Formats: sequence, C-alpha cells, structure tokens
Amino acid sequence: MFPKKTLQFFIKTRKFDNLHSYDVTKPEDIIKKIIPYFKRFPIISESKKTNFAIFCEIASLMKRGEHRNLTGLKQILSLREKLNEGKGRTRRYGIKDVFPD
Repeated sequence: MFPKKTLQFFIKTRKFDNLHSYDVTKPEDIIKKIIPYFKRFPIISESKKTNFAIFCEIASLMKRGEHRNLTGLKQILSLREKLNEGKGRTRRYGIKDVFPD
C-alpha cells in the first residue's frame, strides 16, 4: 500500500481564456512559497506592488493568529478593503456588512 500524500498545491487552467493559476491548499505555503517567490521575482505594476504589500501584511497578521481576535480581524478586513481599489472593483460583502457601526 502506498502512503497517503497530502495535496499541497495544484495548477488549474481556465477553459475560456487558458489562464493558468497556482493554488495552494496549505495556508503556511503562502508564507513559505508564494511570498518568497514574488519577493525574488518582483511585480512590475505599481498597483500590483501595492496589492502585494497589503497581501503580505494580511498573511503576516494571520500567521501571528490575529484573525482569531476581534481587533486583528477588523484590521485584516480593513486592509482587505484596500485591495484592488479603483474602477470596477466590487465586493459582495464589505467590512460594514461584517461589523456594522
């Protein structure tokens, strides 16, 4: 019998436009693989650099377990609101839906 392997990532191809994506299934792979890759091969677009910096900050907060307390969760959601800002950006739920004042 073969030992059971845990799937850690997979590559998907979207059929209608042939877009490839690398998906990780373990949250620690974001810190160990994804972030180091993009630090080694930097993003060129200024807006994508900004998004990547926010993404890194959210990943760092989650690594420290900040998503498990109310203050940290609010901070993460506040940072999420800054991702992909601009024309055409829509979200199904915003921070006000989660924490109405």
